[in-house]
Amino acid sequence: MKILSVDIGAGTQDILLYDSEKNLENCFKMVIPSPSLIYADELFKFAESDKKRLLIYGECIGGGKIKKALKYAGSKKEIFITEEAFKTFTYHGEKATDFNVRIIEESNVDKVTKEVDEAIKFSESDLSTFKNFPGFGEFDAVCYAVQEHGARENTSNRVYRLEVFKEKLSKFKDFRDLAMTNYDEIEDSFYRFKSLFKSLKSQRDNVLIMDTAHCAVLGCMQDAYVKNLNDYMLINFGNGHTTFAVIHNDKVISYMEHHTKCLKEPEKLKNLTLKFACGDVTNEEIYNDGGNGAIIFETIGFENIKKVVVTGPNRNLIKETGLDYYFASPGGDMMMTGPIGLIASAKKKIV
Repeated sequence: MKILSVDIGAGTQDILLYDSEKNLENCFKMVIPSPSLIYADELFKFAESDKKRLLIYGECIGGGKIKKALKYAGSKKEIFITEEAFKTFTYHGEKATDFNVRIIEESNVDKVTKEVDEAIKFSESDLSTFKNFPGFGEFDAVCYAVQEHGARENTSNRVYRLEVFKEKLSKFKDFRDLAMTNYDEIEDSFYRFKSLFKSLKSQRDNVLIMDTAHCAVLGCMQDAYVKNLNDYMLINFGNGHTTFAVIHNDKVISYMEHHTKCLKEPEKLKNLTLKFACGDVTNEEIYNDGGNGAIIFETIGFENIKKVVVTGPNRNLIKETGLDYYFASPGGDMMMTGPIGLIASAKKKIV
């Protein structure tokens, strides 16, 4: 069985074509720029061009740099955008006037396309693009991971995100079960998940989606060395977020999310790691420090942590802390941690 596994982060999208007939190390893989970076560059270029009118349509995708790009382009050009595509920019309650853009109905896309100088279609899931890469065109199932904060009126999206995941973790604690294979499993205001799932399902029957933070933790757990551990901590230093998890008997008993930019000071990072292992952090403390929050179900104390397992593009932040750590590289490649975590979920929920 072949499974296309794609983990979309703030900087890159990490892609693995898993083939059950091959050794994992021989499966095809790629690391390319994330869609939001590509679209941000297109918006900046349009803003500096001689063209005057732009249409944006398509899916709700990841934000980041693309927000700054839309504000800049909107200050210089006339921009039309569909409601679905504009959801990319509304997770903090933003309005069309904040970007100087005009919202149009999906039914008017064809009409407006003829009236503008350029049109950009937002998509994180156009599977036809893989046909351009030798060996990537055929697969039996598709798994995608993106980050989803959700949006709820009068509630911080960071708070809402942790509330949703706390409820799910309280039921499962097995990260494989946090993956979704049915549209009805997705929270109503998780717009990016919904848009992604609908797009993928229109192209393939077997679809699984998951949050990037969760598939990174799960991917670490597939590392050959880590599989032989029992009580340990996982830390994924992403480009935007850092995820912490304490694993006991292959279950997640504590979970925390922070922003990587807030953890650059070694002593702060060390102290936070020790406190988290002992359950001495609160959700409010992490939120007030700029993070998303913490979920503590059980504690085992740092003295019982056999190893701090680390992954992610900013994993070198751990080096100056003085902690005893191990760099996980499932499948022999740290950048494939997320895709391998998705495959682990697919083996339980699809295969």
